[in-house]
Amino acid sequence: MRTSVVELRPKADRLCRDCGVGLTEANCYPSCWRKGQRCCKKCWNERFYLAVRKHKYGMDREEFEGMLAAVNGRCVICDEVMRENGVCVDHDHRTGFVRGLLCQHCNSGLGFFRDDPERLEWAAAYLEVAREIDRREWYMAEYRARGGRGKRVKRRGRGK
Repeated sequence: MRTSVVELRPKADRLCRDCGVGLTEANCYPSCWRKGQRCCKKCWNERFYLAVRKHKYGMDREEFEGMLAAVNGRCVICDEVMRENGVCVDHDHRTGFVRGLLCQHCNSGLGFFRDDPERLEWAAAYLEVAREIDRREWYMAEYRARGGRGKRVKRRGRGK
């Protein structure tokens, strides 16, 4: 049986074709080892996410990096510095319009509120009220509103 040149070369001698780092089993995906693609995990992930951004949002690398530089690598909402792999492209799900770059927390938050400004306003108002009222006072107000009785809960499986 004939062996290929790739099989004879030690794995440590293989270099990433993009960044030139030595490839080992720790920094290379198993499929890359088998297929001889010679790409480290970091470069492979970057290529994958660039392809996803291009397909989903129509953004190439220059446009993405330009948007990231315009916000100085900070989230537009919370102004926190975004991790390299934590940058999310915020977009309108109905129109596909790209609104900006957000951190994972803010992007998830908008998604949980279904991109509805009214829901976000109610949530902000709720947090403001909760900040002003002590939790104990709130429970006492609820207790008094029920006529001095707590909420009655029917218990199951207690025999009688």
